[in-house]
Amino acid sequence: MTPIEEFWADLMESRRYMITEVYGAECASRYQPHHIEKEYFLKHNGTFSAHPSVTQHTKAFWVMCETHYSKEREAYRRILRSRWHEVQQSDDYKTRQREREQLKEYISQAINGKGKETDARTTKKEGR
Repeated sequence: MTPIEEFWADLMESRRYMITEVYGAECASRYQPHHIEKEYFLKHNGTFSAHPSVTQHTKAFWVMCETHYSKEREAYRRILRSRWHEVQQSDDYKTRQREREQLKEYISQAINGKGKETDARTTKKEGR
């Protein structure tokens, strides 16, 4: 198996894992990528096809998931909400609140261009 074929196999395994987590094993067993998707991926060095039939096939699968497996998805959401609540109640989360706020402020300033640090590659040298 070539490296790109191994990468494809890993991607498909990851897709099925995520589908299993959210919608259940039965739903994941129904997943099949469009027949031209793998061929295109391998021929174009890891690029996914935007062919309308591939897009339609993929969309139809997700519609089927929502139609037939919505209860499983909702159960997964409840689990996530419960786990998030547990995290928020933990002592570690509470003690690191200030650190998270500082990080958010730092990121916000960097995004808005008001941060103290600058990138030497993009900053004009003054006086030269």
